Amino acid sequence: MKPTTPVMILSGYMGSGKSSVIRQILTRETGTDFAIIQHEPGFETLIEKIDQKRKIKRKLVQSLHVTQTYSNKDLLVAVDTHTKEADYIIVELNGTSAPFKIAELLNENYIVDAIINVVDAKHFWLDFTSDSLLVDHQAEEQAVMVTNRLTEQIEYSNVLVLNQCNGLSEERLQELEWFLGKLQPHAKVVRTSYGLIGPTELLHTGLFDAKDMRGAVGWMTEILQKRRPLQLVGRYGIGSFVYEKQIPFDSDLFYQWIEELPQEILRTKGVVWLEGEEHPLVLSQSGPSICIDEGQEGEVALFFQVQKDRFTSIIPIKTELVFIGIDLNREEIIQALDSCLVLPVGSPRCDLVDRI
Repeated sequence: MKPTTPVMILSGYMGSGKSSVIRQILTRETGTDFAIIQHEPGFETLIEKIDQKRKIKRKLVQSLHVTQTYSNKDLLVAVDTHTKEADYIIVELNGTSAPFKIAELLNENYIVDAIINVVDAKHFWLDFTSDSLLVDHQAEEQAVMVTNRLTEQIEYSNVLVLNQCNGLSEERLQELEWFLGKLQPHAKVVRTSYGLIGPTELLHTGLFDAKDMRGAVGWMTEILQKRRPLQLVGRYGIGSFVYEKQIPFDSDLFYQWIEELPQEILRTKGVVWLEGEEHPLVLSQSGPSICIDEGQEGEVALFFQVQKDRFTSIIPIKTELVFIGIDLNREEIIQALDSCLVLPVGSPRCDLVDRI
């Protein structure tokens, strides 16, 4: 039987205000004995430009239990120890950690209450469009763009704390909330400044469900619900649509197009069928970062399993992509993609579904 002490996973990019949120919880929820675990894997290095270094890390006020861990093994030991002496455990991840992987690890033996992600409203677009790299020294110094991890943190969250809202217009905040809702439509969004937030918004929510969360990210929701007749252009200029085609792309033409992806496209996710490939490939784009990988396993296989009948992992051969962006020129994007198809011009057009 799992220990009854609930565990919160608190994530967010550097400078978003995670420590400020914890200080508010400790200050205002005085009747609870908290254990704070600051989990900072030491095998990752962030590489960013000098002029983007604007973040200040404040030390967390001391609680009854504050532990630092640097590996998953150490984390499990710390959680196991604190379940015996604390009423509630908060695992604060460093700014570049993937929260869902940690949540899955802990959920095997402990009760994960929720994944809380803190978003820096003032600097979100700077972070999302930056070319900063995250280097993993345990994977032969493999590097990914920070925007990939930032997107992952948002897509796999139960509550989004929109911090540093002070000084921002209502229109700008609603625009950001609309985009975040496209990345994770099922997350609760709470606005705040300086981390000032009521503990009841975050504690004992019981929102985490590993099985549901795997299939609840925004791009999957967009495709699974594509049959609903909705308008293309959403509020604040943010819109999306689904491109679906059972005709393969010419590889050279498609890769040339993807390298010149229009800047107004903020997020693209789904599967792509290229001529000569036995399986569709996974396309994932966030801001300036674009990744194309094999899609036989993992989240794309899971997506098709959910989409079809929940009992098969067979991946059909087709292209199915969701595009999310600001002031998208849908027809221009469609024409460009159609021009990359193997079949001659005049073949049946793809099924298009507009989304708000």
